[in-house]
Amino acid sequence: MKKTKDLNEMRLKSTSPDDFAKLLEEYAKSNKEEMSISFMGLYANQSASNSHSCPIGDNFNENWNRETNRPLGYPALVGKVVMKKKKETGKYCLDALTRNLFNEIPGLCIGSGGGGYVSQYGVTLWLADFPLWGNKVLKIFDIQEKLNRVESVNEKNKENISSLINSAINENCEIKMFSEKIDKLKTDIINEITKSHPELVELDTLDFKKQLHDLKNELGINN
Repeated sequence: MKKTKDLNEMRLKSTSPDDFAKLLEEYAKSNKEEMSISFMGLYANQSASNSHSCPIGDNFNENWNRETNRPLGYPALVGKVVMKKKKETGKYCLDALTRNLFNEIPGLCIGSGGGGYVSQYGVTLWLADFPLWGNKVLKIFDIQEKLNRVESVNEKNKENISSLINSAINENCEIKMFSEKIDKLKTDIINEITKSHPELVELDTLDFKKQLHDLKNELGINN
């Protein structure tokens, strides 16, 4: 078994969840466990349950009894860790867990699961444990919150514009008489309203969406 300092280096030096998985593979190989390791279905959770594990350090605590006067969770990536071995090895992936090969690795919090030569286990990667990429996931929460606010404003503005358009149509006799001109007049009215009410112009969300897409793609996050 390698020293604790060496085990900590895997999480401290990893640049992404995928990179952490590669370091785990190398560690397994150094302990004569030939297997591929990957994280699947990871999603960002701003308050993942700390009932069974928590980030490393004195500032964090588990809360098995779910006491409301204590933290009920911390930011993390939650998903599955998938381990695959060749049948020729003669040992299931479970052997690596029962021998505490993976259970003692700081930052790798494995939950329930199972399997044979292909095994899946629930996994929680606490963001505080990964200094080189944890903050990137925290940024996702911030961008998502900003995106939600902008989309909420846009939706409300669309409703206000629609209401103003209907009022303008009902008050315009010419529109009632010439129904075939309604579509064109609607466009004209929208242009006039947005000129008079610039605060109702739809805000751009492409930058937020691109930032979210790029970060999630880099970190292998699905949601």
